[in-house]
Amino acid sequence: LAPGVETTSTARVFVIARVPDGPPMPIAVRALDPTGLPEQLVLTDRDAMQPNRVLSMFERVEVLARLSRSGNPMRQPGDIESAAQVLDPRGAETIALIIGG
Repeated sequence: LAPGVETTSTARVFVIARVPDGPPMPIAVRALDPTGLPEQLVLTDRDAMQPNRVLSMFERVEVLARLSRSGNPMRQPGDIESAAQVLDPRGAETIALIIGG
């Protein structure tokens, strides 16, 4: 979280992978407790939203992190996101996602 970004007791951070310029439905998601940030994680095919649509099927994905103050995975007014970054999900790239920064 960027300096000054406040959370609530119900807040969750969602790390989301989706198709760049594609539908908003995520390919993969992981939910985190914001009190444990920063955290290093690896999204894998096990984080897929649908078993027939996994990360390893795609050459490029867009990854971002969203702070949901309500804890709801659906985007709500007041949620804060990081900048999205595009990468190869089969590669070994490391990225930093800073929410509100």
